[in-house]
Amino acid sequence: MVQYTDELMPADRGWRQYTNGNVHVMININDGTKIRITDDDEFHTVFPESIDLKITNRCNIGCKMCHEGSTEKGIRGPGRMGIHERRR
Repeated sequence: MVQYTDELMPADRGWRQYTNGNVHVMININDGTKIRITDDDEFHTVFPESIDLKITNRCNIGCKMCHEGSTEKGIRGPGRMGIHERRR
């Protein structure tokens, strides 16, 4: 497998690397870019690479790569209730 060194994917530019099964993963924590490579014909991972757990619709960070659409006010779509709301 091709080894990507810190010279190619420097940690000071946000790149982190790890191996998951037969997959070498490189992710940039600054912009969300993720690169997965393997020498095999298929990816065989040992553990999940990500798990999404959304406990609120409120967020004031505004990350460019975020797909959640959360806002500082926590605006929800029609018919959705927050954890402190209840149906009457």
